[in-house]
This record gives sequence, structure tokens and C-alpha cells, in this order.
Amino acid sequence: MIITVASTTLATLSTACQASKPDARSAIRAAYDRYNTAFKNKDIHTIMALFTADFKWKLVDGKSLDRAKTQAAIEQQMTATVRVHKMSVKIERFTVRGDRAIVYTRELLVATMRGARGKLERLTSEETYRDTWVKTPDGWKFKLAVVLTSKAATKPVRPAEKKESK
Repeated sequence: MIITVASTTLATLSTACQASKPDARSAIRAAYDRYNTAFKNKDIHTIMALFTADFKWKLVDGKSLDRAKTQAAIEQQMTATVRVHKMSVKIERFTVRGDRAIVYTRELLVATMRGARGKLERLTSEETYRDTWVKTPDGWKFKLAVVLTSKAATKPVRPAEKKESK
């Protein structure tokens, strides 16, 4: 009898976790969309509200940024960004285990940026990530971003493009 009750309870919990996967995926998809919109609007507060207090960003070179350094890096990117032409996040793989989700993404950014010498450049950046999200009382929060691959190319902005970027 106890074994039957335990089996039934485990089956119910397993089903509940499976049923929450579409809800988790939808909520996390919406969070990526909020991030992209906030970046385009240069709204750092909305972006930072998506992160846990102990958020980490692990770069492809092995360096790790804590939440404060991540905020500074995003603010620097926002300052350099003149115009976002395209920004997308494609979820390639999604797994939920309890209150944790592992999400593999492919992210694309095409933007006009002000380079180090102040000249306008068109940046095309594509990165793949393994992201960890955790379920909190405030919803799903971004806990860890690990850059798996990163490739970027820049080219000078032509005079006709400079007029469009203003």
C-alpha cells in the first residue's frame, strides 16, 4: 500500500513537472523577448530585473563576470549602440528539472555601433549559449549564461548608412 501511494505520488509529481515545461518555456521565451526590447530601448533596469542576485556570465575565453560587471558590460554595449537592425534569440534545446531550466540558444545581433575610435561600424555577432534559469517567487530568473561559441564581424558604415543610423 505504501509503495502504491509512493508510486502514485511520484507519477503525479513527474506529470506535474512535465506539464510545467510548456509554461516554463513560454515564460522564459517572453523573458528573452523582454531582454531584447529593453536592450533596444537602452533600459538597463528591465534587463537587470531578469537576473538573479548571484547571476554569472561566463565568456568563451573562460573569464566570468558577476552581476555588477555584467551590468557594466551591457551598459557599455548600450552606449556604443547607435541602432539595432536585428536582434534575435532562437531556443534550440530546452530542459526543465524542477525549478531549474537549461536553455541552449543561438543569438544574433546586427547593429550599428560606435567603435573605439568613434567611427560607425556595422556589427554582426552570432553566439551560442547554455543558459540556466531558476524558478523564483517572482517568476523565472536568469542565473547563469555560458557563452559556448562567439563570432563577430564589423565593417565600416557607408555614408548612406550613416544617414539612416541617425
